[in-house]
Amino acid sequence: MNKEEMLLKMMEMLLNGSVETKKETHPMIGMYVIIRTYSAGVHIGFLKSVDGCEVILEKSRQIWYWKGAFTLRELSLNGVAEGSKLSVEIPMVSLTKIEIIPVDDQCAKKLQEYAPYGM
Repeated sequence: MNKEEMLLKMMEMLLNGSVETKKETHPMIGMYVIIRTYSAGVHIGFLKSVDGCEVILEKSRQIWYWKGAFTLRELSLNGVAEGSKLSVEIPMVSLTKIEIIPVDDQCAKKLQEYAPYGM
């Protein structure tokens, strides 16, 4: 089998799903997380994928301003207090991350239920 035939066979196998491609997974995939970005602020949501510095969040909200926590780590454990400003939820967003912080399950529920600012 020459190189061209081998490449064609490999492409056919990939397209037919008979070969698994190596895909690295992040230990926080599927978890509710806080993402601190380079220039887009702080976001929360379910981590769908991580590819280098790029992350995809599902059911994402931006935290524009928060009260009740000094750091994002405290926010991940305690949530936000009255007077915080969170955006509406969007289905999906791609962000360039600085860090990913897992959110406590009870805190995640509180953050998801926190009313969007101005609504």
